[in-house]
Amino acid sequence: MEFFVFSSGSKGNCSALKIGEQIILVDCGLRFNHLKQAFINNNLDINNLTHVIITHEHADHILGLKALSNNLKNVQVLLSKGTFIAYTEKTKHVVSNKQFVCPHNKLKIADVEFDFFPTMHDSREAIGFTIDLPESKFSYLTDCGNINKHILDKVQGSTHLAIEANYCPELLASGPYPEFLKQRVAGDYGHLSNYQTANVLQKVKNNLKHVCLMHLSENNNNPTIAHNICKKALNDDTILDIASQNNGAKPFIIN
Repeated sequence: MEFFVFSSGSKGNCSALKIGEQIILVDCGLRFNHLKQAFINNNLDINNLTHVIITHEHADHILGLKALSNNLKNVQVLLSKGTFIAYTEKTKHVVSNKQFVCPHNKLKIADVEFDFFPTMHDSREAIGFTIDLPESKFSYLTDCGNINKHILDKVQGSTHLAIEANYCPELLASGPYPEFLKQRVAGDYGHLSNYQTANVLQKVKNNLKHVCLMHLSENNNNPTIAHNICKKALNDDTILDIASQNNGAKPFIIN
């Protein structure tokens, strides 16, 4: 299994898992022409795209979903019922080829089992997920304002982890956002700060081989600051990458 990040940040989020020949998209925050180019850039065949997981209905995660659904009608959209309702209300686009996922249930896709869990975000019914393989475990956790015991238990034992490190509290406090937006970002249903992410990494570091920091704010964070804070929480031999808005991140293999 291989994990790709095409784009990650407040302007658009889109990643992919390649499992055998099948490709599962994680969020669709890229316009369709940009998505096609991302596949080309990563030597992936868009005709092998079978599913897209939508974690929640915010614009930076669903921007290209309507065009994708219209152009690739065989691709099945996986999302929670709450996200489907909120997405439909927001966009007036009704996804026809869909399957609802329950945030507390497992679902087999491309011969691997996805274990979905609810995240703490100011959306209708946001989700993250884990995948257990015989000798590894991949977890995907972004857009989450706080980490409760249930979420921590889900990602415990991960060997590979994609997790957001959205903001630096000091940069957020001194930055250009209005006060209500600062409170939203830093709230329990907003985003994870570098320090919150480092705290999670400290608690789950024992098996970690590779971490990718996701969804860094261009206004309220700095890659060097995020890297330095999170690296201290990890074992010395754990690889730490940072995904960017324009360049994504280097793909990595999960086996």
